[in-house]
Amino acid sequence: MNEFLEILKYILPSLVVFAASFYVIRVFLDHEIKELKQAGKDETRRASVPLRFQAYERIVLFLERINPENLVLRVSEAGMEKELLHSRLLSVVREEYEHNLAMQIYMSDQAWELVKNAKEEVLSDINAAAVMMDGKNSAADLGSKIIGLHLEKKSAAHDAALKVIKEEIREMF
Repeated sequence: MNEFLEILKYILPSLVVFAASFYVIRVFLDHEIKELKQAGKDETRRASVPLRFQAYERIVLFLERINPENLVLRVSEAGMEKELLHSRLLSVVREEYEHNLAMQIYMSDQAWELVKNAKEEVLSDINAAAVMMDGKNSAADLGSKIIGLHLEKKSAAHDAALKVIKEEIREMF
């Protein structure tokens, strides 16, 4: 029995020291792991901010390029037939949209939904103006009608998309 107490006298303090050391080391390592994860997140944020900013710039440019006032002037040519203008306008809007599809990963769902709505509104205005035209109208008449429809509506979707994008950019900085 004496031998057992003698052994216990040496083992018990060793176990206490081991347990305390284990706890301290575990807490320290947990803290270090959290700091490393946070540093990784911070680095990712620092790297992604320029990408997000560039994505927002591209989407604003997209919205301005599909704005009917700019679009009609950019696409129409002298002597162009209205059917050709109609198809080119639709094609340009769709191509611009497809070119910027990847930008949605850097934007909020709300902002991207508003961008899609703005695109659909422009396509709708182009098609509505084309339906209103008769055989006597020219491409210039179609362009004027598209711009007129756009101005009548005050492009709610376009303006809403720009407003939300600007708000998200302000939140970044």
